[in-house]
Amino acid sequence: FQPNHCLVRLTDADGLTGIGEGFFQAAPIDEYLHSAAFPALAAAGVSAPEDASRVLTSYVGFDGSGVENRARGAIDFALWD
Repeated sequence: FQPNHCLVRLTDADGLTGIGEGFFQAAPIDEYLHSAAFPALAAAGVSAPEDASRVLTSYVGFDGSGVENRARGAIDFALWD
């Protein structure tokens, strides 16, 4: 176990599961995933990995940096797993 390591497990409606990971500042990544990313993905009904980045891009078109990018990377890993 590493305190800076955040593991992400996504499961779709058919039961397919993917694993992703984020590193550095695991607690903020976890908070972003649960408060913003997962609700946005669920509300949009995202099932294709290609659609996740469209849904998670911020409203001004800037992808951000830091926690948001690490969380989106973890989601991307899990969706393609």
